[in-house]
Amino acid sequence: MTQKDVFLRAFKISTANPGKNVDLVSRLAQALNNSNSANDRRLSLNTNSEKEDLLSSFKIEKQKIYCTMIRANIGNEVRPIAEDLLKQKTFQLSQLSKNELDGTQSILDFSYYLAIYDNLLITNLPRPHTISSTQTYLNWFVSSSEYEISPLVKKDISVQLSNIDSIVFKDSYFHGLPEGKDTEPSSETVQKSFLISQLEKLFVDASSFEEIDVNQLVSAKLVLQFKKKKIEESSDRQRVYGAMLKPIADLENITVRTRDKKRIVKGSGLQASTSVKIGVIENGLLEEPSLYLAMDKFKASLDKENDY
Repeated sequence: MTQKDVFLRAFKISTANPGKNVDLVSRLAQALNNSNSANDRRLSLNTNSEKEDLLSSFKIEKQKIYCTMIRANIGNEVRPIAEDLLKQKTFQLSQLSKNELDGTQSILDFSYYLAIYDNLLITNLPRPHTISSTQTYLNWFVSSSEYEISPLVKKDISVQLSNIDSIVFKDSYFHGLPEGKDTEPSSETVQKSFLISQLEKLFVDASSFEEIDVNQLVSAKLVLQFKKKKIEESSDRQRVYGAMLKPIADLENITVRTRDKKRIVKGSGLQASTSVKIGVIENGLLEEPSLYLAMDKFKASLDKENDY
């Protein structure tokens, strides 16, 4: 059987109330069982959008749920997904025609799989897509706004927060930085104020970042330059790094530099992830049982290293 390399990423599930148990699995299972058809699970990205998200199929097991997610094109120029499929409780990707799968009719933008556990989500969501749309969808479907899904930071990450000198963003987040001479007393203040405002916009979908005093972390010039501050608890590292990584489409665009200038770490080296080989069936689709088994094994390995 032909095999394909599949990249899996791990995300931590939390709630706005740190003291509350994460009950997304039970709430999602109830909502899925109560849905009458796939039609009930369609979410338009916005009122003017020609795209929608759809949880097309699912498998509920003890303390975990496997899901298939579809990003579908729904514009006037696109033939819609067959109504008889949408009327079913679930439908498989293999039930879509080959034209729908290979993009000939432009119905399927992309698809991916989720494995949702008590406080962990594992997915093959294709890069450079971020997890934010998945978080929005799951909160919408369970009629909530409390669930936060952020990249799970590697437990053995060697770069401690107190040893970070700077973080360089190579994306376009800081385009339009006010110019000023370093000799002018107000220049650093203007730059810092501007960068902090951009930083807050950058982390707008990571509610945990609101708990952090940005001024205590950032001394900004043309990059984010960290002050020496001791924040070494694993929960702090997860909160800060998770908030930092969440909205970035391509983690290769982040570079973390240490104070001794000897270590340079790419953002992709911070998130818990793994690559697995999965069999491919007809129409280039992944063999789902093998994928779900690989997700479970990845989760088991993370359980040994993390207390979440």
